[in-house]
Amino acid sequence: MTRFPSALLAATILIAACTPTTVDAPSLLPRANEKLSFDEPDAPPLAAVVPDPALDAAIGGAAKALTAAADRFAGDATRAEALIDAARGAAPGSDSWLDAQVALAGLDDDRATSLAILSDLDQRAADHGITGAPAYPALERLRARAQAQVAAQTARIAALSARLPTG
Repeated sequence: MTRFPSALLAATILIAACTPTTVDAPSLLPRANEKLSFDEPDAPPLAAVVPDPALDAAIGGAAKALTAAADRFAGDATRAEALIDAARGAAPGSDSWLDAQVALAGLDDDRATSLAILSDLDQRAADHGITGAPAYPALERLRARAQAQVAAQTARIAALSARLPTG
């Protein structure tokens, strides 16, 4: 019986000697993509804003149009407020109520003018940004002013509409 384990040991050694010495197993070392960092990359330095005369002229025209739209809205809002006050006790559908409704619709038209100017400014900012140029400060200031104007006009229309009796 002692011979069988010796033969088994000898056969194992012979078989082991026939196996290749290199193995095509993957390496356990970290791969290149495992060494990548997930930190935010450094922002590139800001480029200087290059003056654009054509854009400056368009901004000037839009600023004048925005001011005119604000002035027109303010005058029409005062008129609409007086018509809404006159329609306070009137029944919906009466002449004074209809006059107030028409005045409110006129305010919506005035706000649409401001909104169209804002839309044009947004398009100009997008076109400017597509070139990879930094934000144009004068354009951004006017866009912020137009956004504030549209928001204020929307709030004023909502407040005046709430004062008008409904039926």
